Order: sequence, then C-alpha cells, then structure tokens
Amino acid sequence: MIVRHDPITAVMAGVSAVGSIAGGVMGAGQARDEGTYNRDFFNFQAEQEKIALNRDLDAQTRERTATISRTRAIMAAQGGGSEPDYLASTEGLFAAERLSLIQDSEARQSVLRTKAGFAMKAGQQAADTALLKGITGAIPGGSSLYGEAKKIKW
Repeated sequence: MIVRHDPITAVMAGVSAVGSIAGGVMGAGQARDEGTYNRDFFNFQAEQEKIALNRDLDAQTRERTATISRTRAIMAAQGGGSEPDYLASTEGLFAAERLSLIQDSEARQSVLRTKAGFAMKAGQQAADTALLKGITGAIPGGSSLYGEAKKIKW
C-alpha cells in the first residue's frame, strides 16, 4: 500500500492549530481585560461610597449644630436656661446616627472591595481557561500535521 503525502491537509492542520492557539490567546486577553475593568469599576464605586459618607457626615454635623442651637435658643426664650439632660440626650441620638452612618458605609465599601478582588480573580481564571481551551483545541490539528509529516519519506 502506498501512502501519499497530502500537503493541503498538512497546511490546513497547521493553520487550524495556530488559529486555535491564537484564539485562546486573544480570549485570554479579553477575559483578563474584563476582570481588570470590573475590578476598577468596583473600586470606583467604593471610592464614591467614601465620598458619599463624607457628604452625609457633613450634613449630619450641620443638622446637629442647628438642632442644638435651636434647642438652646428655645429654652433660653422660655426662661429656663439649658437643660443638660435633654441636650445630652439629643447629642447622644446624633452620635448614634453618626456611628450608624459610618458603620453602614464601611460595610458597603468592604463589600465593594471584596467584589473587586473576586472580579480580578474571575478574570484571571477565565483567561487561563481560554488559553487552555485554545491549546487543547490545537491538539487535533497538531496531530493531523504530525500524521502528514510522518507520511513523508525523507
């Protein structure tokens, strides 16, 4: 039996193998870029949350100052002077609200930063998977190319 070399099959097998690897490399790059984009997006949201916290704390401080000032003015107008218990109670309410604002914002920031880390890891895993898929996709083409190369009598 005579085995003949088929150069078209060899060329197509080589192109298929190279194309599969190139596709895997491109897919890996896109997955890595997507992970980086998602990480940056979540980090941006965390920074926005920090800015919002500062804005909320400033507003709460202005509200506390205005409320305490009005309360003192009303008490003075009524001739009673300032009631230390009532003012301390009001200050305590504002302090509790301030603590709640800080804790809630820090929790949201922590969740967003955690999501950023997971997004980057997911992008890297997707990149590794795409690259591996491209390499394993090249195996059939590579084996066909090897089979054709074996047929050549040197």
